[in-house]
Amino acid sequence: MTPRTRMIVAFVVCFVVAAAVAGWLAMSSGKKPDEAGTGWPPTSRAAFVGNCIEQCRKSPGVTPDKYPLCDRACTCSADEGEKIMTAPELDSIAQAVAKGTATAEQTAKMERLKAAGMSCVMGSAPVQK
Repeated sequence: MTPRTRMIVAFVVCFVVAAAVAGWLAMSSGKKPDEAGTGWPPTSRAAFVGNCIEQCRKSPGVTPDKYPLCDRACTCSADEGEKIMTAPELDSIAQAVAKGTATAEQTAKMERLKAAGMSCVMGSAPVQK
């Protein structure tokens, strides 16, 4: 991957994960979490990944040849998200991000999603904390 491509991907992943959370909130509003109250229901995961990919592909500098990077980054971000937060937590974080009131813990979880997407695109495993 060229340095220019890496820069584009880094910018896109950082921007897109935040946009995906906001989009997920809009799409999942009113939906209930899975029965156990943990994890993301398949419809919520699909909404998150779909919104993330859509936003990524619309980002400046992202051409059709880079679409697979968007797909991979968004899938990895969702995989990490399911490991570190429940669907209700994602909903809460999405609301806080939209209002600009995210706590340090919520911000850290968002950063972890971004890092997972970047690590996946760059070919390494996400950093575990």
